[in-house]
Amino acid sequence: SQSRYDQGVLSLIDKKGVASIPNLSKLGAYEVLTAGVVSGGLLRFKTDEGKWGYANTKGEVIIKPIYNNCENFVNGNARVVNDKDQFQIIDKKGKQVFKGKEDVTYRPLTEKTLVYEKKNAEGKKFVGLVDLKGEKIIKDGKYTNGGVLTSGLLSVKNEDGDCGIS
Repeated sequence: SQSRYDQGVLSLIDKKGVASIPNLSKLGAYEVLTAGVVSGGLLRFKTDEGKWGYANTKGEVIIKPIYNNCENFVNGNARVVNDKDQFQIIDKKGKQVFKGKEDVTYRPLTEKTLVYEKKNAEGKKFVGLVDLKGEKIIKDGKYTNGGVLTSGLLSVKNEDGDCGIS
């Protein structure tokens, strides 16, 4: 007889094609609608109630599905949006390591820093760089645009339209 894995059920397989989670439609007590990729040893998943959580590659729920949105882990941390629509960074145990400010937009997490975007008192947009302790590495108002931090370097643009690396 065929297994459920052979019948087209969504599964998580290893590099050899062996199912480590033969059926992703149920993880623990949760009905799963969709799942992401494995990052940092954890798989993000969305329940039938519309909440996101994380499971390990054995199918054990590690971080309960309590988030409105979540992303993959980068260097042991992931961006999430809680049930109050607040932006946070969590570790692989679900502990908050960074809480975003409401008037700030945060770009994807790279290394242990975040490029942020904010408006100044005159309403002009600027970008900066902050670490997970909330310490600003690149101060407010210095650049009008920036890329994604890669290998410790950030592409930036100032008010005069000059581009460079910071």
